[in-house]
Formats: sequence, C-alpha cells, structure tokens
Amino acid sequence: MFLPPVSPPTLAGPFVSLRCVAKGDPSPTVRWFVYGLELEEGRAESGGVTVGTHRSPNGDVVSHLNITHARTKHGGTYECRAASKVGSVSHSAKLNVRGAPFVRKMRPMKVAQSSLLKYL
Repeated sequence: MFLPPVSPPTLAGPFVSLRCVAKGDPSPTVRWFVYGLELEEGRAESGGVTVGTHRSPNGDVVSHLNITHARTKHGGTYECRAASKVGSVSHSAKLNVRGAPFVRKMRPMKVAQSSLLKYL
C-alpha cells in the first residue's frame, strides 16, 4: 500500500506538510527528493525543510516533509520513494508557492552538441 503526497497551491508564509505512507513486508524506507536531489532526514541546511519518518501502530511507515515557512524557493516537484529489498514505488507532487519569482540554480552538467537536454 502506498499513499502519495498531496499538495495544494499555497501563498508564501504558511507551514506546509507533505505526507507519504507506505506499508510492506519487509518494511520499506521512505526517501524524499526535490527535482531529483535527495532531502536527507534531519539536515538543517535544507533551508527550512525537515523530513521525519515514524512507524504507526498498525505497521504503516509514515513520512512527512515539513516546510516551516514556505517561500517561492520551496516551490517545485517533490517526490517520495518507498523501497525495500523486494521493490520500490514513487510518487510526486508539485508544490506551487505564489510570490516573487525564484530561479533555481542548475547543477553543473556536460552535454554534447546536437544532443537533447532534459532537466528535471
């Protein structure tokens, strides 16, 4: 069983929380990504974004991605991935934060002339 994150549009300022629930045998681990980059649990340098995971009494793995003060820089495509040794599943949700524009810095990459570039 896997319940994907759901994200309504929001204005800059309020608290935002995305929830991801997974269940399986063996119990899966849940990881969060934004534009393909992993957001690690407990990292303070994630700019107001925290990730926490716990197990509910019925065995569900419940993971939350919390943004304490949403800003336009937090807007983007968030993905949660649940995985165990028997398989994995992922879902994504787009968080739209209304406000002043924000341009996300691209990762360095090499491309060949005449090749197709896809940036997530």
